[in-house]
Amino acid sequence: MQALPDYLKPLEYLTQPFPEAAVKEVIARRDESVLYLLEALEWTAGNVEEALKIEDYFLHVYALYILAQFRERRAYEPAIQLARHPSAEELLGDTITE
Repeated sequence: MQALPDYLKPLEYLTQPFPEAAVKEVIARRDESVLYLLEALEWTAGNVEEALKIEDYFLHVYALYILAQFRERRAYEPAIQLARHPSAEELLGDTITE
């Protein structure tokens, strides 16, 4: 996975409080952000065991929601792949049933 630009780094891990400013920045930079978010989602779908070893890794969850907001069709396949994985609940938490 390629290095994330600085504006995306606050979304890489689960943090408190919610990184509202970073999410707004991603949305404002939609064209630039889509490829990084797709890559994060695809990487997680293809490297589940490795992703589970990264403590508090969360970029794939932000990617799901933001790409859904963008109605990005290329996110469909890796999202389905994640949802079908036996470790889907560990990867996605309550997102899988929301």
